[in-house]
Amino acid sequence: MLSLSGKPCLLVGGGSVAQRKARRLLQVGAKVTVVSPEVTEGLMALVRQGKITWKRRPYREGDLEGFFLVFAASDDPVVNRKVAKEAEALGILCNVVDCPECSSFLTPAVFEREGILVAITSGGKSPFLVRYIRKWLEANFPQGLREVLQVLERERQMLKGVGMPLQEKKRRYRELLRQWRKSWEEKSI
Repeated sequence: MLSLSGKPCLLVGGGSVAQRKARRLLQVGAKVTVVSPEVTEGLMALVRQGKITWKRRPYREGDLEGFFLVFAASDDPVVNRKVAKEAEALGILCNVVDCPECSSFLTPAVFEREGILVAITSGGKSPFLVRYIRKWLEANFPQGLREVLQVLERERQMLKGVGMPLQEKKRRYRELLRQWRKSWEEKSI
């Protein structure tokens, strides 16, 4: 989990993978630039809306200067590895979409529901399995977690600075969760 709000992020490539990455980066408040001779209609729409910057040309050495993070998402593995090499030399975080072992970070499959963010990864071994598990979790995710999250947050704030032993705090949290689970199970019947 990385805070990318306001951070300059680069996408090398303009295809559907770059489009998905751009949308996710925008959701978390990143400043997105794309370097690619061509882009999808979806990316072009984001350019027209002023949400991303597009440098309409192939990647070239030096393009990573000033960026916090880069996705190498071109359809050319040679270009992607050049991006990874430059990123490593500059100390920039890099994800090579077709080469997990070339990447300095991996992106998990993510979904957010009721204030809970769930991230799943196989370490690049099987994106298909990860998507399958994410979809299953989304379909089976319990309802009512926002309320229990708010209760636990209030309890945590109340207990901050109180000289209560950690084990007693944990017991109180477990009791609140037990009550929520019992209530949730009764609603599910």
